[in-house]
Amino acid sequence: MDLRGHGQSRHCFDTTSSGNNDNDHDIYRDQRIGGHQKEQTFAAMQQEDSVSLNNNNNNNMVTIQSCAEDVIYTLCKLNLIGENSPRGIVGHSFGGRCALAYHHHLLLRTSSSDGGGGHIMGTSPNNAYLHPPQDCWILDSCPGKIHSSVRKVVEAVASIDMPIQSKKELVRILTKEKNLDPSIAAWMTTNLKSVGDATAGAGAGEQQQQQYEFMFDLNVIQDILQDFPRQDMMRMLQECFMTGPNGSEAGAAIRGNIHMVIASKNKSWTSDILEQLETIRQGNDFKNKNALASMQLNLLHLDAGHWVHVDALDELVVAMAKGLVNSD
Repeated sequence: MDLRGHGQSRHCFDTTSSGNNDNDHDIYRDQRIGGHQKEQTFAAMQQEDSVSLNNNNNNNMVTIQSCAEDVIYTLCKLNLIGENSPRGIVGHSFGGRCALAYHHHLLLRTSSSDGGGGHIMGTSPNNAYLHPPQDCWILDSCPGKIHSSVRKVVEAVASIDMPIQSKKELVRILTKEKNLDPSIAAWMTTNLKSVGDATAGAGAGEQQQQQYEFMFDLNVIQDILQDFPRQDMMRMLQECFMTGPNGSEAGAAIRGNIHMVIASKNKSWTSDILEQLETIRQGNDFKNKNALASMQLNLLHLDAGHWVHVDALDELVVAMAKGLVNSD
């Protein structure tokens, strides 16, 4: 897949997650720090590689917006700015919320008087700025509060004493004592890390038992869960359409498309939410309807569960490839 950058380099920033569980359980995976540039057609960094960079913020409260700013911070550190700014951003579930916040933030910064898209972290090299993406893909990120099943998992995980002796023991506790689905319990083992040295302190002929603890910070997860209902995705979508320096053509030229993928088997998508999105798509609520000529909100319904990139991968790839061709 050819995701071309603004210049000769080709980059795309990916905030997707993987798994086979209910809405937003991928938050648990979104705690690892890292991120690195890959010189290839598709350069991707998972959203879980950026969230914990919130240590750079003075505000102790971790929000979806601060996660988006971590993405911007990481890209600036990698010098993926100016003509090398990412061509697009892709996010699934919680990652989709971060992708929208990222897209929204850069559009509003670009339309401000200083014209600096990603200039929130100080002066960039050569006074270059991080440009808004031409395509923002939001994969089954339903507006509104967190799914009740996620709260149940948070409470179950928070009640377990750590470290734990084995991954099997974690599965047993989550399924037998906390009544969680076996698939979720098994997936939670992927969020464990080993602690201590398996040989340290062991006598001759003895082997110290391996222990595990969670690699994520439950306090960060609690912060993010509380922020879900505060993020007004509908307002942000509207503002993305209306953004531009005084409605000028120059401002319109910087904007790209927002593609919202809706999983038809996800019951969180109520008729009211879908009607609001359709209203935004048609532009009935906008004062500047000319903006629709330069930016589109595409609503793609797929016959899939929440994990659309697993249940309907072929259809998703075809849709993304078509979108990239149409926006070039």
